[in-house]
Amino acid sequence: MKHKCLLIILLFPLFISASCIFGSSGRQIQDYKSEGFLNDNVFQMILQIKPDDSAKGLVQKRENAQEKAKKRLLGYSVDYMILYIINRDSKKARINDPKTIPNYRELKKLFRKTLKTYVKNGYIAQEYFREDKSLIVSYRIYGGDLKADLESLTMNMGNMIQKKIEAKHEQK
Repeated sequence: MKHKCLLIILLFPLFISASCIFGSSGRQIQDYKSEGFLNDNVFQMILQIKPDDSAKGLVQKRENAQEKAKKRLLGYSVDYMILYIINRDSKKARINDPKTIPNYRELKKLFRKTLKTYVKNGYIAQEYFREDKSLIVSYRIYGGDLKADLESLTMNMGNMIQKKIEAKHEQK
């Protein structure tokens, strides 16, 4: 009897940790290389931040890339999500640089307001340096029903952000 209880006590944490790592919803949370949705509540982006040319030496370049990441993570995240929303429609041509979008600054301001609550719930899941001294950051944003919320956002030709549901009601 003591051996069965001991076995149960030892195996229970193993089962719990396995269920967390290999969850049934979406891709594994241990995936640090994929971009986009890992499940309905987790959006992951892979950001590459290059150090300034003025930084000299290995340590200074790495520190410079980390400082840039800290200062600009919100902006990078918003840029990435803008591209995600634009490029999710496979019928349109892919846009790789958000700055080529007309009225980009106004669009970014609107997106920043809309996505601020989600981006604040994000965290750096992993970071490492490449041989060229650039910093690679796996940044994850959490939110209840994040995927449904992002799918509900659309842009009209004037680059205004609106929810698809609201747009349908306005047309009626």
